[in-house]
Amino acid sequence: MRSNPGFVVVALTCLAFASPGFGQQTFSGIHGQLSVKGNRIVDKNGNPIALHGMSMYHWNSGGSVFYNASAINHLAQDWHCTAIRIPIKPSDYQTNAVAAVNEIKTVVDACIANGIYAIVDWHPGNNQDPNMANARQFFTTMATAYGTTPNIMYEPWNEPNMNYNDWPTYVKPYDDSLVKTIRAIDPHNIVICGTPGWSQDVDVASLSPITNFSNVAYTLHFYAASYKQWLRDKLDVALKNGIAVFVTEYGSCENSGSGVFDSVETRIWWNHLDSNYIGCTNWAVETNNETASAFNSSASASGPWTIANLTAPGIFVMNYILSKYQGLGVGVLPNGQKLQQRANVASTKGLLTGAGTKASIYTVNGVRCPAGCKLPSGLYIVRDAENPTVTGLMMR
Repeated sequence: MRSNPGFVVVALTCLAFASPGFGQQTFSGIHGQLSVKGNRIVDKNGNPIALHGMSMYHWNSGGSVFYNASAINHLAQDWHCTAIRIPIKPSDYQTNAVAAVNEIKTVVDACIANGIYAIVDWHPGNNQDPNMANARQFFTTMATAYGTTPNIMYEPWNEPNMNYNDWPTYVKPYDDSLVKTIRAIDPHNIVICGTPGWSQDVDVASLSPITNFSNVAYTLHFYAASYKQWLRDKLDVALKNGIAVFVTEYGSCENSGSGVFDSVETRIWWNHLDSNYIGCTNWAVETNNETASAFNSSASASGPWTIANLTAPGIFVMNYILSKYQGLGVGVLPNGQKLQQRANVASTKGLLTGAGTKASIYTVNGVRCPAGCKLPSGLYIVRDAENPTVTGLMMR
């Protein structure tokens, strides 16, 4: 949660922040080994923690091109994602396991290098058998490679559904088997288990959770324009029954990934998740011209990105992720001027320090705020009026 209600400003050019900045520890360096305590995910000190970030996408080149270290660097350093979800298609693994694993490792390694958390997601499609044998083999490889680092989490089954949907007879035995496979190598890192009904029936899983192993959480997925209060009610039942939940996939649109962009209902969801310390990763890092697409076709596969490269839902989600970042402090512009954290600043005056310095303030949609105007809470772009290439993001 953001503890200071005032502006926080940090230097960037083309939405590119300094890397884990200004002598600060990384996010995972601060929070360390995560675990499950009751119905909460907690950090190494036992404090509830909610991670916020993005889900990658690997169904066509509009998403797979982002499976590179530079793109992850920018998601971690510019957007301040604290978690990246990394889907692998079982069919890709079946076709070429070595290539598929190496692609996943590229992203996991970049997450570790940036001091954030990686969620490795085994992602069968609709009405597909998850292929337990291959899943066990894949997660054995992942746990062997990363089981001694605190940055990894495992998601053994994206969305159980249709013919593979029953919790007691199919989903739970599968989840239990995969947790057992992982725990034989990695005794500590969190496993986030899929739940029936496209990972919506967390209430059903909560009635008979996996009890043979510790540090098990459960997946909930929502698409805000399609799944509303009735699904939050199911979440509340699950929490009341004592299981921890992580929203590994959500959209601000309809469950097709397209259709209506519902910012109002998404904010209701975010508020509900925030109040319960539940983390979430947004679908998706891709350029497929869907409502769920974070980027448009102009976005570079490796970054950095400008506002012009983002879709409206992408800007909306980026703002939310940035609003959770607590580490923005005093930075230094290339010309030596300082950007200061200031409490309760309510207008555009006095944001950049230094003799004669003037700042222009813009909304994230590119609308310039007149000098001295009152600013509601939110995210803004700061541009040095004397050197427009020097810009910053500020949160009020």
